[in-house]
Amino acid sequence: MFHVNWCGICKKTLPYFIKAGAEGHGLGLESFNASAYDKIQYGHYDATDDKKFAREFQIRGYPTILYFDKGAPINYENRREFRGARTVPGFHAYAQKMNRLPIVQPVADYGVWENSMREENFVSFVYVDGEGEASESKLPIGVEHFARSKRDLHLFYRATPGLVPGELREPGLYAVTAEHQSHQVEIRKFAPSQDAGYDLDLLENFYKEQKFPGIWRISDANFYEFTHSGAPTLSFVLDIRTAVST
Repeated sequence: MFHVNWCGICKKTLPYFIKAGAEGHGLGLESFNASAYDKIQYGHYDATDDKKFAREFQIRGYPTILYFDKGAPINYENRREFRGARTVPGFHAYAQKMNRLPIVQPVADYGVWENSMREENFVSFVYVDGEGEASESKLPIGVEHFARSKRDLHLFYRATPGLVPGELREPGLYAVTAEHQSHQVEIRKFAPSQDAGYDLDLLENFYKEQKFPGIWRISDANFYEFTHSGAPTLSFVLDIRTAVST
């Protein structure tokens, strides 16, 4: 985390960041690589007077929090900027997503899977296998690379047709959104031409179109991505102190 002493947001965020690093053990979820998470190192750099490293990583604002994959050289090319909630739970959730193994999780129970999506601040993706067990068959290379590049914000799953509802029973890649306060599930399928397959450029276009479909509840966990998505939006602000239910 890059910070400076004159930044109010830095002063608020740094204690949460330090606390997350101190207590980031024993938080393993089912299918979560807890041993890898235990090895995550949290570090912070005060750039108030010495901006050498801030210039090296082209830091343009504070606080800026960067993540580097284990084993990757720590340089500008390998940086991944954190844009989640700057809270202890937010840092933990990010660390868990970045260290889930496998990155594309098999769906064992539809109810558990649907509930996990309802807790998300972004759309989730599911790849439906045409044959074989979801945990054993090989993923298309394009889907695997797509999941790796977007895993900091999104959850990725794979399933067999028998474990998911009718709309998901055809093989392929789907964007799935589960509403927080209702039972509605929105499903949109990636549908390239037969010859294109899982081309990364086509997947990126699909991603941009489906990143924020429908109506979204905005929070500190997704505000930046929502306001920088490049899509036209209509915002409605509700003051719960004065709102009257009709």
